[in-house]
Amino acid sequence: DGVGRVEIYHASLRDFMSDPLRSKQYHIDEAHANEHLACYCLDFITRQDSIRTRAILASQPDYPYPYDWWAFHLQFAYPSSKLRNLLALFADKTLRHWIQAPDIENFELAYDVRSARNTCLSLVTVLNMLNY
Repeated sequence: DGVGRVEIYHASLRDFMSDPLRSKQYHIDEAHANEHLACYCLDFITRQDSIRTRAILASQPDYPYPYDWWAFHLQFAYPSSKLRNLLALFADKTLRHWIQAPDIENFELAYDVRSARNTCLSLVTVLNMLNY
């Protein structure tokens, strides 16, 4: 219906979809799915004006999913070049404004930023090992 999110509750369906030998063309790779969702979240957020974004953080946004889930998806995402580029844009255009906003005391944001930082440092380490 285009509203809400899809969640898999039955473990056998999750097992089936995550096993490429069993699910064949219906296989869902978790890292790539999280990369896809992280890209959409970061793209959506960076398209918002920074002042509007601060106002959204201080209240309930019309579209809360990107603001609530970007760090989670980033944490489990495949580090594609598209994701790295969006993350750099996000850090420069949006995250800096979030962190510098003195009127926002958002503990979830602080947790998300720490999580993203740890993820990014992990990605940098991996990418350096792979000579990217």
